[in-house]
Amino acid sequence: MPSKLRCRRVFRLLASLSGLSLCAQSPDAVVRVLVTDPAGKALSGAEVAARLEDRGFETKQKTGEDGVCYFGALSPGIYTIAVLLPGYTSRREQGIRFEVSSRQQMTFVLFPEPNRSRSAPEQIESLLGA
Repeated sequence: MPSKLRCRRVFRLLASLSGLSLCAQSPDAVVRVLVTDPAGKALSGAEVAARLEDRGFETKQKTGEDGVCYFGALSPGIYTIAVLLPGYTSRREQGIRFEVSSRQQMTFVLFPEPNRSRSAPEQIESLLGA
């Protein structure tokens, strides 16, 4: 039984590595988003959404413990990126162009807003203008 478990782990590792190499060869854009507070502390659990403006395509990710999330296969085009985390100001950037096979990094700084967590929750869709 331990060898079966080991084989599964090796298979999963190889499958994830092959997926990364395929992504690196993709014509799509790859975007790394970092979300921090003003002191540079990573903010985990932030909802980050990317919407392709001319087609309305939308995808969402949540930041991990390191404050980072990735969008690994965005079609080239002009996007709106929105970031939302309860207790912090929300952010939205419009007119961001992602080119064919581009690799980009974006950083969003969110400011604490204690009263925001007590008010009606904001929806990421409203930030995107959907």
